Order: sequence, then structure tokens, then C-alpha cells
Amino acid sequence: MKPDFFNIAAKKKMGNVEGWQWYRIEAIRDNFFLVEGGIPIGEISRGPNKGRKKWAKGNGDKVLITREEIDQAQSEYETQTGNCSYCGGEGKHVTGWNKDTGNKYITCPSCNGTGKTAGADKPEPQP
Repeated sequence: MKPDFFNIAAKKKMGNVEGWQWYRIEAIRDNFFLVEGGIPIGEISRGPNKGRKKWAKGNGDKVLITREEIDQAQSEYETQTGNCSYCGGEGKHVTGWNKDTGNKYITCPSCNGTGKTAGADKPEPQP
């Protein structure tokens, strides 16, 4: 599964609080994101949202992150794991969903299906 780089960048800026997760992201201009989140207090036990995370009211922390911080989180992931940050090391990318067949996949365009970090010396694919 592809890592959530918004969550990684926001948690890092928040001081890596254990269990912290975002629940709202607002894009501000081209390069900034206002990320709001907190530590879930449990799961919803009844109704149409059963199984979803339950959040304390008015307890959200807000942090402003930049596109560069997200890119840095992706770069650190690739350096630490050796896996492609676009597909999370799976070698495939979700392109759609169908109620009968489920997810539709294509070969990851970043790593060409290897799941490993694309080398800097690798030529760019031609359109």
C-alpha cells in the first residue's frame, strides 16, 4: 500500500506524535496545504458510518505543510526503503474501480512495475 505522504509530512512537523492522523486537508494556493488532524478516540459502532474513525469534537490540531515537505517525505521513503514512492513498492497503480471486478490496475509508470526506486540515470519515458 502506498504510504500517506500528507500524514508523514504533517506528523513530522507536529513532532511525530504517536497515533496522530489527518482528517481534513485544504489546499491553499499552489504550494501550501492546511492539514487538520488528531488522535482518533475510537470507532463509530452504529449507523452508516460504522467502523470509521471517531474524532473528539474541537480537538483538531492544524499544521501548514508545503509541497516541498511532501516531496521530501517521498524522497526519504525511497531512500529508507528502496521502494518506489508512487506505487509503494507494489509495481502497480490503481486507475479505477468497478463494482463487479473491483480495482483496475496498470503497471506503475514511475518504476515500470519493478516496485523499486527509479534510478537517476534511467532515461525518461517518451510519450
